Amino acid sequence: MTIRFLPDDIKGLASQFWANAKYTTLFVGSRCPYYPSQPGFLSSGECRSLNAGTLILILGNHVGLRGKSITFDPSSDPEIWNYPVKEYSIRYFNPLTNDFYTSAAGAKVPISGMRRSTNSFLNYVARVSSPGTTSIVGFFIKISFTKLTPTDRLVHDDSTAKTEFDSKEYEGYIDLDMNDNIIGGEWKFTAYPQYLWYYDESKPLESEGDKNLPIFRGSALGLNSLASQTKSSSNKGQVLKSIVDYLAYTSAGYVITYR
Repeated sequence: MTIRFLPDDIKGLASQFWANAKYTTLFVGSRCPYYPSQPGFLSSGECRSLNAGTLILILGNHVGLRGKSITFDPSSDPEIWNYPVKEYSIRYFNPLTNDFYTSAAGAKVPISGMRRSTNSFLNYVARVSSPGTTSIVGFFIKISFTKLTPTDRLVHDDSTAKTEFDSKEYEGYIDLDMNDNIIGGEWKFTAYPQYLWYYDESKPLESEGDKNLPIFRGSALGLNSLASQTKSSSNKGQVLKSIVDYLAYTSAGYVITYR
């Protein structure tokens, strides 16, 4: 018997595996219990726990420098939506003149200038800035993420089949110290991400069903050797990591090598 695994089949198996596996996550932010229109939103620590400066630092280091994905909830409200980030782009602007610059260095304004501004919001940004702040930079950031769109086509059978993406833009300010290190920030509007998290790859990924099992290389013999464990794990609602890994990598066109 030949079974064709479509993209949604593989995604479902991978989701089931991760739902039951034991792994360590690195998480920043929290769940917001209010909508922005509700009175408790501005006073709630949970709704304002993801600092604008923290967002820039994590995206810059984890996505920009390391080339890794990260999961985020694009809105601070009671609804929970987890989307994997594909990429981001950022533009900087001078908070006093609104002129755009290619780097944060060109857009920064001394905090003394912010405090003297006739704009009440800029005064507020200066008042709530982090201790040690010497200058402030405005930013627009656009975050692109995978849409939750079902895909029932085989990529190799249909060249037009592709993952669809969505994006959101956010505006805010980052606090810089005397060495231009980001030490804090503030959002301009109430529309900003709720939290960020990703799997800590430095910690082991544990699955009870995969303990002491050989790596599946795609052969019928290898599949037969996993038959009993596959049935046992399936009865417990578990998916074998070796099977999911093989399906994911081969469907993406990768050649699997083992050392």
